Amino acid sequence: MADSVETPAAEVSPYLKQVRVRDYPPLRDAKVAFKPGLNIIIGPNGSGKTRFIELVSELIHPYQVHERGAECELELGGYDGGLTITFHEPEQDLDPLISQYGPTPPLEVRVQAEASSGSSDDFLSAIREAGLNYRHLYPILAHHGVPLKGLPLVAASATFAFGEMGRIRLEPALNSSPEAAPLLVGEIFNAFALVNAKRPKRVNGKAVPAPSTTEAQALTERILTAYLAFLNPFLKQHSPIEEARLSRPYQIFENLTQRETLVKGLVFEYFVAASWLPFEALSDGTKRMLYLISQLVMPWATSTSSTTAPPEFSLHIPVRIIFLEEPELGIHPVQLTKLLSLIKEVAQTQQVIMTTHAPQVLDMLGADELDRITVCSLDPEKGTQFHKLTEEKQEQARVYMKEVGFLSDYWRYSYLEETEAE
Repeated sequence: MADSVETPAAEVSPYLKQVRVRDYPPLRDAKVAFKPGLNIIIGPNGSGKTRFIELVSELIHPYQVHERGAECELELGGYDGGLTITFHEPEQDLDPLISQYGPTPPLEVRVQAEASSGSSDDFLSAIREAGLNYRHLYPILAHHGVPLKGLPLVAASATFAFGEMGRIRLEPALNSSPEAAPLLVGEIFNAFALVNAKRPKRVNGKAVPAPSTTEAQALTERILTAYLAFLNPFLKQHSPIEEARLSRPYQIFENLTQRETLVKGLVFEYFVAASWLPFEALSDGTKRMLYLISQLVMPWATSTSSTTAPPEFSLHIPVRIIFLEEPELGIHPVQLTKLLSLIKEVAQTQQVIMTTHAPQVLDMLGADELDRITVCSLDPEKGTQFHKLTEEKQEQARVYMKEVGFLSDYWRYSYLEETEAE
């Protein structure tokens, strides 16, 4: 099992401080500021909320080559002097045929800190060119709906194939985009790859063979047990799932021709309402709770030892910016209350930017936190626009919360989203 689970330091972690999006209809020229921790975006359907969070979650990904988002600007807080990232069309002239029919050329990424700058066609290279001590942050995008259908381990049986020289693969492979990848499987596979990579590649010039069937079984049990032991308390507290476990039996084969050891038939099952069930037997709401909870809390594996057999590892909570798109969809109000309590807990150490149409979500905010609400609207001429509540509206809401009822009721029965005349 993992030796420990580490959480982020108490000081302010890197966070998305301000965003400006241009020329990405309906976001023609939209600007919005955010705070560390919890941020809530409200507004009518079709106003551009989803387009906004999908684009920004792509732009802020340090390992992604960007093809859309020209002239957009991100400002990050949590750094001395701040950090600004801008995205631009490449300056060189391209062959018109290539430009029209070929692949879209990547945008140029420019970073600007207090005393240094850099540019490249990807985020991380620009950071390195600027010579910055970049404190990594990673975006997580949790879509509405249930994007777990057919997912190995979670919803369908999976195979881990251990090869010689520390090679490993997952079948079927994950194909999700980086910012929206299902962490429940992605981080587990990364743990396998990390621990397996600590094995020596060659001894006396010869390739180290694949793990034996006994070694492969021990590694599989060790990593899956560690991740499920971490996840299960969250599932029990915040969802109808009381426990998830590895289904048995699974099979182990030694493929001498391919020099691989195969661990096949790996799939999770879930204890709900006094019954162990496969994923397809869960309700859509329960599936969605599983997805959202795992996106909110799943840790990374880190390993510092290369001498032990098998190598030791620990689970680490990285710095993330979590984008949630309408997490209330398909979830019973009682279960939503539990989910919102987890979101609020996570937002103590991570930045969470969420869109919602559910008044209940606003009840996470206290009377002194109304500046964490952003109202999104669609102007026929200007496109998507964002604004904060005026001091007058905030004071009206505080009076209502003190003398009448919940902030959710104030949203239902007031003009909270109305844009003030300029």
